[in-house]
Amino acid sequence: MAASASDGGSDVKLKYDSGESGEVAVGDVEMSRFRAALPQLPKCLAVLCFMLNLIPSGWGTLLGSVLVICYPSAQFFGKSQASCINLGVFFLQLLLTPFLLVGWVWSVMWGCAILAISDSQLRLEEGNSDSPA
Repeated sequence: MAASASDGGSDVKLKYDSGESGEVAVGDVEMSRFRAALPQLPKCLAVLCFMLNLIPSGWGTLLGSVLVICYPSAQFFGKSQASCINLGVFFLQLLLTPFLLVGWVWSVMWGCAILAISDSQLRLEEGNSDSPA
């Protein structure tokens, strides 16, 4: 699955590589299958998930696992598969928080990833609306 758009000279590309590496590329950033299951949320919901990942570790990820039912995942996983992946990440973040705050750091990074996917989706939609029909 691939999509691309041009936004003032910068390209936003979403590609899915189904090879053995199991990697997903968004622009020039490589993502694991875990991050590929993140939902493409509107900006306001992405900010809410990010904020919920800051204070109580992982709760924004839990919200994202519910919202992935309403919104597509970044790389078009099935809704139940993407939700299960996000639930698993939530539980791991919760369990790892007491150990040197590893889960909390992961949670904050996860919130940043949700924001980044929201931004790239917004740029992709703006690029498609600027192109002549």
